[in-house]
Amino acid sequence: MQTAPHYCLLLKNIYMSYNGWSNHATFRVHNDILNGIAFEDTVSIDDLREIVTNTVFRDRDAYFLLNDYANLFLNTVNWGELVEVYNTDILTMKLNING
Repeated sequence: MQTAPHYCLLLKNIYMSYNGWSNHATFRVHNDILNGIAFEDTVSIDDLREIVTNTVFRDRDAYFLLNDYANLFLNTVNWGELVEVYNTDILTMKLNING
C-alpha cells in the first residue's frame, strides 16, 4: 500500500505532465515550433535551441517584454527530452521499424 505523500506525489507528477512531456514549456516548444519539422539527421540540443531561438526572436528589438517572457519560458524547456524523442524517431524511420 502506498503512503499518502507518495500517492500525492504520483498524482502531482501525472497532473504536471503535459501530453507526455516533462513540463509545459517543453510541450509548447514541441507543439508550436518543432512538431512540423521533418528531421532527417540526428539533432543536438544546440540545433533545437537555434531553431527555436530564431523562430521566437525574429524581430527581437521590437518586443522587449515578449523577449523577457520568452527567455524565462525557454529556460524551462527540457531540451534533452526533445533531442531524445526526435533522435529516436529518426532512428526508427531509418531502420524502418514501424513500416
